Amino acid sequence: MTHSQTLDHFQPPPHIDYGAVRHSLERLLQEDIAGAALRQQLAQIAENYRCNPRQVEQLYQALAKEHDQRINVTAAADSLEEITTISSAQLPIELGHHGDGG
Repeated sequence: MTHSQTLDHFQPPPHIDYGAVRHSLERLLQEDIAGAALRQQLAQIAENYRCNPRQVEQLYQALAKEHDQRINVTAAADSLEEITTISSAQLPIELGHHGDGG
């Protein structure tokens, strides 16, 4: 299952506030923690919202991939803009003359 399918198919039980779970996970993404600290935070979120810990982890991974893709797209757009600016720049004609012309 791809990360977008995970996001689309995540069906929390009716008593779970999916928006709050997602908000907690997005906040966790911003904190940029990893390893045991991340696993502990994910377990805490699952406990707080009475979710399946595996579903919380899968949703976090999907959100992390989505977050990374947004960063990559932004970086690519910035690079493309820079390349466009550079390629459209015109150098003074004097810089194009090399050697003694003979």
